Amino acid sequence: MMKQIGQKIDKKLWVASLIVGVVVTALVGKLPFIHKTLMMVIFLLLSLFACWTGWYLRKQSRGWQLLVFPACFMIGAYFFVPRYCWYLVLVYLGLAYLSWSLARERNN
Repeated sequence: MMKQIGQKIDKKLWVASLIVGVVVTALVGKLPFIHKTLMMVIFLLLSLFACWTGWYLRKQSRGWQLLVFPACFMIGAYFFVPRYCWYLVLVYLGLAYLSWSLARERNN
């Protein structure tokens, strides 16, 4: 059973999402020289990563994997950044879904 689960998940996506969602969020939230304005700019640049996840998953029918990066970001945001950043999870999910669905339409 674990072997089947291991074959179904995309390890590249999970590792990249954990690094960007948790590690980068923790660094941005805790480094003293990053001002709150720069933190928001960096988080808005992470929307490019959310778009990449949707594009990367375009050929796969498992749309549930679009939740991986927003979930990792939510974990990082819950522990390391102010509460007003939590709403970016919805933005990242929306962008990932939008890029996934647009890329799938283009491939059909």
